[in-house]
Amino acid sequence: MAIDKSYYTIITDVGKAKIANASVTGNKVGFVKIQLGDGGGSEYTPTESQTALKNVVWEGNIGNTTTDETAPNCIILESLIPSSVGGFMIREIGYLDDENNLIAISKYKECYKPSIEQGAVVDMKVKTVLIVSNVNNIELKIDPTIIFATLKDIQDLETKIGTVNTKIDTTKTELTSNIETAKTELNTKIDQLIAGGSNVAYTQRVAIDDWVEDAESGFKATVTHSLLTQRIVVNIIDATTKENIVPNFKIVDDNSIEIRSEVKVELNVYVINGNAETHFINATVDDNRVSEMTTYSSKKIEDRLVNIEEKVNGGLSNIATSVNELITYC
Repeated sequence: MAIDKSYYTIITDVGKAKIANASVTGNKVGFVKIQLGDGGGSEYTPTESQTALKNVVWEGNIGNTTTDETAPNCIILESLIPSSVGGFMIREIGYLDDENNLIAISKYKECYKPSIEQGAVVDMKVKTVLIVSNVNNIELKIDPTIIFATLKDIQDLETKIGTVNTKIDTTKTELTSNIETAKTELNTKIDQLIAGGSNVAYTQRVAIDDWVEDAESGFKATVTHSLLTQRIVVNIIDATTKENIVPNFKIVDDNSIEIRSEVKVELNVYVINGNAETHFINATVDDNRVSEMTTYSSKKIEDRLVNIEEKVNGGLSNIATSVNELITYC
């Protein structure tokens, strides 16, 4: 099918001169105004020597002046004819610069632009493509108050909005989950901190097999505790001799320390929370939290009960002896 070339756009002699002169002066040609004309009542063939339309029926500002991404030498002029104007035929279109010079003129396929009074509300978009020798001589501009959107543009935008909304929903879900996880972890730490007996001290037996070679000090072993702090007091007791050993350790993080020794030996390592109040330490009875030297550890309580039992048994024995002696005397 042959292309209909009955309707076209030409650059006027004034327009050619201005565009050519822009290369010398550096003053770019700016397309500012658009004029619609009815051709004086019929179609005609525009000429390059024209300096004005035959009969202007409407004038407004050009919306956007851009380049064609697929054709570098093409300038695209877009304008919106508002629904508030109409009641005329369109057969010619003129493009003017900021000095009201007619730069380009189009032979437009005859159409009627209705008015609101005639019962039709129509926004009309006019798009013209100009081929120029040097696009750099043309001033490109976009009017932010005029928006052009095809159905595909709107559909693409809706798709992008849907994608963004999905990402937002996903991010909100992940954020909510992360917040809840952080809250749970924080509450757990708070519970541990305020529950004196459960976050006061920790005891761990370091067995022979727990030691690993260390180039600096012979051997090292890791003690993992639940005190959630690096402010700690460490006491180390030889599990066999029960003698106190001078602590040689390094704090790794809030939950672990690394102890060092020149030889492999079984040790009882007692880690005490330096933030805990003294009465919490004295009150606990959990041997996994405190040492045997703690005032009220279960070991101390057991020893005390045995002592009381011995005294009671001794008292009962004395009473029995006294009763027997009384019976014998009687």
